[in-house]
Amino acid sequence: MGNSMMVCDNMCFSSDVKLARRHTVNILRDLDGMLAKAISRIVSSWHDMGHRIEAYKGSEISLERASNLVVNLAESKALPERDVYKTVKEFRDPRHPEFRDNTLWSLYNSVTENLKGGDLAKLPERTMKMQSIFDGIAGHRSAVTVEAEEIALPA
Repeated sequence: MGNSMMVCDNMCFSSDVKLARRHTVNILRDLDGMLAKAISRIVSSWHDMGHRIEAYKGSEISLERASNLVVNLAESKALPERDVYKTVKEFRDPRHPEFRDNTLWSLYNSVTENLKGGDLAKLPERTMKMQSIFDGIAGHRSAVTVEAEEIALPA
């Protein structure tokens, strides 16, 4: 469960929150508690993402700063180098009218627009790197400290 749910061709699952246990003995006894804890974790993540978005929307940036940030994202491997120009161009003239203001939120959407269709295996790591950089600029401190939590109860 979570924002970065991934299922590979070989049916390997990966996500923000995982439910796991070694044995199915007493699974029915423990299932309610496991699900409640997992859902609580997801709700916390969604709530935190709402605060992050508001912080990004409240952070105005110039075109020059946005351009420099896009280069920094490429240097940190959060954005493929080949997408630097397209991302700056998207920030200057976004295809969606709601991203026409010069904010960190608009830049975030310019980046994610250019990450579409890219390497899905790298997408979660790229997004988390970008959020880490943007969080520092926007002054957002994540309330969710564990990136991926495995919820497991004794068998």
